[in-house]
Amino acid sequence: MIIRLENQADFAKIYHFTKEAFETAKVKDGDEQNFVERLRKSENYLPNLAFVAEKNEEIVGHIMLSKTSISNKNKISEVLILAPLTVRLDQRNQGLGGELIAIAEKEAKKFNYQMIILIGDPSYYSRHGFVQASTYGIISDKELPPEYLLAKIINPCNIKDFAGTVFIPV
Repeated sequence: MIIRLENQADFAKIYHFTKEAFETAKVKDGDEQNFVERLRKSENYLPNLAFVAEKNEEIVGHIMLSKTSISNKNKISEVLILAPLTVRLDQRNQGLGGELIAIAEKEAKKFNYQMIILIGDPSYYSRHGFVQASTYGIISDKELPPEYLLAKIINPCNIKDFAGTVFIPV
């Protein structure tokens, strides 16, 4: 298995892979493949923080970290949003998701990002150091159950700077 940066030649494959993989996901909205496309076309897309895992020249995993922001009355802070993390059904529960998270996080640290936000299954992401974002005083600009809004500090920071409302891209 290899994990590498995604490239333009992967985009159509990632679209179909994401659609198929999320059909069996525990937490989903059915629009994940289009969400990936919208993120890629936005100014928030970070090609150096989007990875695919390949096995036998087939995509079996994908992760993207994109820019977003948290705002409060004092400032706007740039953070990352992990969306989505996708693993093919036959590759789940083998550590690939955790490996993709670790690689993306390691690369994000190099760019001096301090925090990653995500919307996802708390029982899964807590194993990778994510906690409810409300722990840090962070709420979403979208209506969603607060237990699914998660955050992780990846570089030292003054956490008080991050209390506020996170913008969830659409």
